[in-house]
Amino acid sequence: MPASVDRRHEVGKYVPNTQIAVSTESSGAISLSNSSEPLDYGVSSPRPNWTNIEALKCWNDLFRTALNRLISTSPEPSGRSKSEYSIRQGKNDWNDVYNALENAKAKYEQSNKVAGMLRKTGENIAPVAQALKIASNMDPGSPYSTPVLSAVNIFLDAVKTAANVRQQVLEEFNDIIPKIYDIEFFLVMFPEDVHISSASLDLTVTILLAIEQTIGFFISNRFVRGVKAMGMGASYETDLLKSLNTIKAKSKILLEEAEKSQMHKFDRHSQRMEKGQQQVLQGQADLLNIVQSLLIDHEKQKKEAREKDYEIQQMHVKLEHSLQTITTLTIQNENLRSISPIQNIMWLPPPHRPTPTYTWYLNQDALRWMIKLPDADLIDISFIHNRKSSLSTNDIAQAEQIVHSQVFRNWIVSPNSAKLMVHWDFQPPKTIAGVSPLSLFCSTLTQGLRTKQHMISVLWFCGRHIDTSEAGEHVGGHSMLASIIDQLLRQHTFDTRSLSSSFNMASLQQNDYNELLSLFDWLVKELPSTTTLFCIVDGVALFEREEYWERSAPVFLKMINLSNDPTVPVVVKVLFTSTPGTDMVRGAFEQEDLILEVGNLLKWASVSSEERMARVLGE
Repeated sequence: MPASVDRRHEVGKYVPNTQIAVSTESSGAISLSNSSEPLDYGVSSPRPNWTNIEALKCWNDLFRTALNRLISTSPEPSGRSKSEYSIRQGKNDWNDVYNALENAKAKYEQSNKVAGMLRKTGENIAPVAQALKIASNMDPGSPYSTPVLSAVNIFLDAVKTAANVRQQVLEEFNDIIPKIYDIEFFLVMFPEDVHISSASLDLTVTILLAIEQTIGFFISNRFVRGVKAMGMGASYETDLLKSLNTIKAKSKILLEEAEKSQMHKFDRHSQRMEKGQQQVLQGQADLLNIVQSLLIDHEKQKKEAREKDYEIQQMHVKLEHSLQTITTLTIQNENLRSISPIQNIMWLPPPHRPTPTYTWYLNQDALRWMIKLPDADLIDISFIHNRKSSLSTNDIAQAEQIVHSQVFRNWIVSPNSAKLMVHWDFQPPKTIAGVSPLSLFCSTLTQGLRTKQHMISVLWFCGRHIDTSEAGEHVGGHSMLASIIDQLLRQHTFDTRSLSSSFNMASLQQNDYNELLSLFDWLVKELPSTTTLFCIVDGVALFEREEYWERSAPVFLKMINLSNDPTVPVVVKVLFTSTPGTDMVRGAFEQEDLILEVGNLLKWASVSSEERMARVLGE
């Protein structure tokens, strides 16, 4: 094993050039050189590359106040103020102090007489070799390496060299450097804690005093005289050991304060976590109540619709029976007239009456029946909530952050028509059966909107209508258009008496695509001005595929144009969401900076709560 290793130039680390002691088995002598190579007394040590810049900033923030306190509480050693080794004169930060300490240490290392005398007295100071061996094992090359840490390390070396070392003292050396590591960590962790700041200031003053004493040890000729007289520089033993004990005591106080702050921080965090869990549980209960209420309303509406259909069927049966009765009576009447003896004399033809013209009238129930896509949105909402447990709770919580973004708030609060595109391209979430956290967001949003008066919402999940094996024939833009019309007819009562004069009823009955597109436009413009219409489409990028684009693009464009048309009396809010992001539809939003990227939103919670979003919408 080599006598010593100069590690000052390790990449990203700085290890002070501590004195390495090498014992010789035959004589027990030690050498205080840093290397087996001759020392170059003319070259100064390069400036270290400190690795913990944040901790260094904290130490430097304390430096001026600590130095002023040192000056006011402890006199500077005689003759030091005018020398290059003064840490009080012209020193602006810890780097300056550390450089003064390194210069003093270099002077000490250059003393050939010291090394020779120590070799002669090796048998008397064998315990020092053990101390220096311990010092060499204290590797300050860590993420918290700063000039303060390195200065304390040099101070420890001086204590071990100057002291008449005892075993119990040697053991105490081992925990000094780890304590400084912890202190630096807490300085960064609690920069505004007044208790830690006060304890840190006391410790900093103590460290400065210890450094000043260490410099005195390195540059004093009394050390050499002391070695000749008694084998060690006993005159510095008391001061250095006292500083060591003071540093240990101050470090202990600081660490105790840090532990208290850590406990306080943990307690606050636990309280927030407990409160958050309670809110989530309450939110889940509230959400279940809302869903239950919506399902009850849904079942009630379905029951009323079935009863209405039954009444219509009964009316048709009665009407058919009446027509048959009238026809039978008419035939009987004609037969009686033909056999009457005075029939030919008394009967005169009735006066001519023009044949009345009848218009083709379709009520909303008949119109919904013709479209043949009832309640597709409600079926999809139920499916999505059944798949909720398969989605990542973190992704669900991330999607809920949409309601906290300013662009979303502007979109939903504005009294005018508006549009918004939501993308999730950055770190996209997992999608299951065409359902993503954005799908759940749109579903929850729609359910919240449908509890409000004067608000109508139409909803479509593209991911649920791209696979014929699951959706049957209800795939693509044609089905999207039909479902949107069905939802409008279900949520609002329209006067459909003028439909026959505005549309080709035969084409409408056949679900003609162009006729349905015109009907959607007509229905929106028939809504009262007091109403707000929300058009929400999830998974838009899926309908940009070649097989769906031809029938989807006109529907997307119609929604966007309705939101942009100031002549439309109703307020139209268009929300498109997609993961991955869109390629073509985005053009209608990009120039106005109306694309929100979910992946860039701050992670506000680790557990989702749809109730939070419902409450935001209710504000």
